[in-house]
Amino acid sequence: MSLSRKGVKGFPLLADFIASDPDKTTLIFKRFDRLAARNLLHLQSELARLQDALDLLDEQSRKEEGDVVKNKYYLRNWDKFVVAAESAGQEHHRLKLVKTIQDTLQDYR
Repeated sequence: MSLSRKGVKGFPLLADFIASDPDKTTLIFKRFDRLAARNLLHLQSELARLQDALDLLDEQSRKEEGDVVKNKYYLRNWDKFVVAAESAGQEHHRLKLVKTIQDTLQDYR
């Protein structure tokens, strides 16, 4: 977009100006290194807490009495695990935890 076009003042016009610079010398943005580092530390702390919670569920599954074969099967087969997680119970809680971990890891990376 050329600067000869009338743009809306403020961010739209400034963005047009920055984008139109052929040398890209105006393309300078603050990196927020301190804030980014702090955010990563928060995410690491959250991931450590989530990992502890998942480890606790795994330990409970190892100690659980009853249908041990069923529990181990769900831990090895994602499709069966998701079906089992549709009802309330440990599998439901584990699936919610796994989804939270996935989302948090996505933010972390």
